[in-house]
Amino acid sequence: MNALSHQPKVAIYDRNDGKDGWQTLWEDALACCDHGYFQSWAWINRWLVELPPEIPVFLIRAECHSGFAMGIFTFRRRKRWSIVDSRAVHLHRSGHCSFDSLTPEYNALLSNSDNPNLLLSLLDALPINWNEAYFTLLDLRRYPGSILNNKQLGNYRVTWVDQRPSYYVELDKVRDCDGDYPATIGSQIRQQLRASTRKAEKCGALRIEQAESLVDAQAIFSSLVELHQLAWQRRGEKGAFHDAWFRTFHQNLIAERMRYGEIQLLRILCGDHVLGCVYNFVYQNEVLYYQSGFDYEHFSQLRPGLLSHKLAIEFNAARGRGSYNFLAGEVRYKRSLATNKHILGSSVIQKRDAGLAVERWARKVRSACSPGRQQQR
Repeated sequence: MNALSHQPKVAIYDRNDGKDGWQTLWEDALACCDHGYFQSWAWINRWLVELPPEIPVFLIRAECHSGFAMGIFTFRRRKRWSIVDSRAVHLHRSGHCSFDSLTPEYNALLSNSDNPNLLLSLLDALPINWNEAYFTLLDLRRYPGSILNNKQLGNYRVTWVDQRPSYYVELDKVRDCDGDYPATIGSQIRQQLRASTRKAEKCGALRIEQAESLVDAQAIFSSLVELHQLAWQRRGEKGAFHDAWFRTFHQNLIAERMRYGEIQLLRILCGDHVLGCVYNFVYQNEVLYYQSGFDYEHFSQLRPGLLSHKLAIEFNAARGRGSYNFLAGEVRYKRSLATNKHILGSSVIQKRDAGLAVERWARKVRSACSPGRQQQR
């Protein structure tokens, strides 16, 4: 048999030529492979609809005897340091900070194989003159995060630029403790939660409300945005929802997906007072905590953020969910409230390129001259 017959077959679809058939292709692939909410068609389609039309977007699928791999890549060209010509492709991101503020996590190709040749074929077939490919916040349990463990992939150079924990609560453990979530975590945070609960209950009964209709969802989302923005602005920060594009994306996602049970908007109350609002995604029995707004102005002594998560965790445990995932970030409250973690990693794959080689050399020199310097995040 000819060796070429073993090479994966690749199909390329350009958004500029229309998206007819993309949903069928995508949903057929979803049915054959492990994936998360940020690869669901609900999320991907909303992202594609909201992305400006001038951003080049390609859906690429590679298939061979061992299986398939498929993903959506965008392209952005820019100058770094006014010298380095970066012609970058991005998996399920745009490469523009304003649009990537969505921060989709657990990134992966849709794939039912661990064959490295599938990824190589996708990269080789990209219909654009690129010199680096960004795979941001990859799920290391899924393809290609599961195979990018070497510095070389064919003729391409692989560099891991970041790894972050994604903390989560195993809700079976909460059910094993008869729904008493604080019993599953460390003593210090457990004592804080129980003290805050007692203090709050002196002001009024703690309860949680879930949006059951689109009207309810829109009302809770509006309150969440207001509380979120107020809290961040008091710290001198802009807040996530200052960007109209970001806000509109989520308003449209909620309007489109609320009826499918993927959107969970919770209001946490102490008596008649709103302590906070929580915005989650629910997918494949997993709850993904995405955004929130808490009333620190009036209830800071009650630790409204911790109390809200406690009630949200117990609420979802009682409904048989599998996990409550805080998503990526080495943040104290996430670490303290969690019972386990996954690791997400970001990788850059580069072609042999003189400009990129000079940049790597310059970074090494700078690092050697500043051994104590640490990147701030």
